[in-house]
Amino acid sequence: MEKRGKARRQPPYWTWKLGFSAMPLLFLFFSLTLAHNNSSQRRMVRKLVKNNESMLSRDVTLEWENRGQVVMDNGLVRITLSRPEGNVIALKYNALDNLLEIRNPQYNRGYWDVVWNRPNRGSATDRVRATNFKVITATADQIELSFTKTWNPNSHSSCPLNIDKRYILRRGDSGFYAYAIFERLDGWPQIDVDQIRIVFKILGKKFHYMVVSDDRQRIMPTARDRETGHPLAYREAVLLTQPINSKLKGEVDDKYQYSLENMENKVHGWESMNPHVGFWMITPSDEFRTAGPVKQDLTSHVGPTTLSVSPPYTPVS
Repeated sequence: MEKRGKARRQPPYWTWKLGFSAMPLLFLFFSLTLAHNNSSQRRMVRKLVKNNESMLSRDVTLEWENRGQVVMDNGLVRITLSRPEGNVIALKYNALDNLLEIRNPQYNRGYWDVVWNRPNRGSATDRVRATNFKVITATADQIELSFTKTWNPNSHSSCPLNIDKRYILRRGDSGFYAYAIFERLDGWPQIDVDQIRIVFKILGKKFHYMVVSDDRQRIMPTARDRETGHPLAYREAVLLTQPINSKLKGEVDDKYQYSLENMENKVHGWESMNPHVGFWMITPSDEFRTAGPVKQDLTSHVGPTTLSVSPPYTPVS
């Protein structure tokens, strides 16, 4: 968080900068293990490595011929975003046309949101639907896009912040970078910001194995398993009574079981075994986090969902 003092002809304001990275990665270890005793497997691996080397040299390109969309592509990953809203609606990687859940509406696949409230009032959620789109950088090595939302004082449901969502794709990277800038101008309403999130709902028919840490990784139940289960004392906890995977029957699923302390929350995500692909949320810095290193926050959980959460930016009595 950075405070900027009064500048000539400009009001003072506060800005927050939050950075996350969502990175789909290809796993080669299965193919490499089999290749030792199988010539066809060796040929497959050589072809795969050669193709990847070719894609590493590809320029990063930008497409926006389709109305309402903009696409970044570096040969390894292709990212489609809604324009001007700034939601991630498709992530193409190798044979998978979309790593995100195609059964969800486009606005509910990859998005930012802010949970906030005015003092002594109930919480509201702003899905940060941007209204302006801008290309910040467009070179053969890197593209950076900006999707901004300016606070409208006449809107009671909109969080009184100016929000700038940024997405970056670089040459040779098998993922993309995301961060956001939150700006509050002098004289704007007082608010409490409970949390800021970036959320990805990934492809349920492919991603079944979740990894939160070395000692917390497993095959997970599905969203349907929760729907057919028995709710317990609070809505997040569900007893699995009719899971698709019968081995999970009798277990309790609760997303808070997979929380991590800030100091441990560096990378988490999901794996697909067919094809061998992982989807990982990588947090490169703790600068945006408050409440200290042992504060716990949510990570990946049933959905399949992966997200990064900021702690509150206001004290709670």
